[in-house]
Amino acid sequence: MNPEQTIDNEEKTAHNNLLPGQIVIVFQLAVCILIAVSFFIIKSIGGSLYESISSFYNTNMNNSLITEFDSYK
Repeated sequence: MNPEQTIDNEEKTAHNNLLPGQIVIVFQLAVCILIAVSFFIIKSIGGSLYESISSFYNTNMNNSLITEFDSYK
């Protein structure tokens, strides 16, 4: 067996050893990194696109937060 086949077999084995929960975490991490990189690119370009995204975020960021709750006694 040559070294290239060994590397291919190790990569396949490593991929097959991922549990379903780990696959979800890897997918979420990849999506978060992609979103963060895209926001940094948009911010570095600036302009009206960045201003519209920034204003949308600032006006809607509190809509999804739970700011008060009823305590059960």
